[in-house]
Amino acid sequence: MQSKSENTKQRIIDATLELMREVGNVNEVSIRKIVQKAGIKGVGIINYHFKTKDNLISEAVRYDTNKIIDQWDAIYETMKMSPVDKLKIMLKGTGDLIDTNPIFGRISMIHDYLNPALDDNTARSIEKYIMIFREIYGDKKSEEEIWIIAHTVLSGAQLAFIRSDVVSKTIGTDFYNKKDRDEFLDKLIDNLIKNK
Repeated sequence: MQSKSENTKQRIIDATLELMREVGNVNEVSIRKIVQKAGIKGVGIINYHFKTKDNLISEAVRYDTNKIIDQWDAIYETMKMSPVDKLKIMLKGTGDLIDTNPIFGRISMIHDYLNPALDDNTARSIEKYIMIFREIYGDKKSEEEIWIIAHTVLSGAQLAFIRSDVVSKTIGTDFYNKKDRDEFLDKLIDNLIKNK
């Protein structure tokens, strides 16, 4: 059972996520709107729990992303195909998710790059992908090599999203076009895993 403080904090996070989805622009989500949506009494409560609006936005996105990451094990268990195909489907699914909420993806990735932690969304995602890489490589690669490959694949995909304008101008891939994005991710995986 949540304490009153935890319940208030969760209501603030839920209200923030709802407003972000409604307006689609973090700059239009004000602390006052969050206070109103959450049904709390004043901005002081938000400052108490999160210190800044940026911290609140990051924590809300992290919370939302963690709920999705937590579902990956169940999805992975149902996949009956080659490990490389599993990897492609999981990475494309992640791309599709980012495409439906690009602001959430951008905030999460940039936050993780600027504030790296062993339990951030990127690290948790890599841990989920590790099981696929272990299946791909078996005992042909050391544990260190598998982690390096997992970091490389996920970082490559994240940077392509964060720098999607540059990627579009340099190689013609529109990361917001599913066909282009899927082809890009297939090529990324095929090029990085070709010598398994």
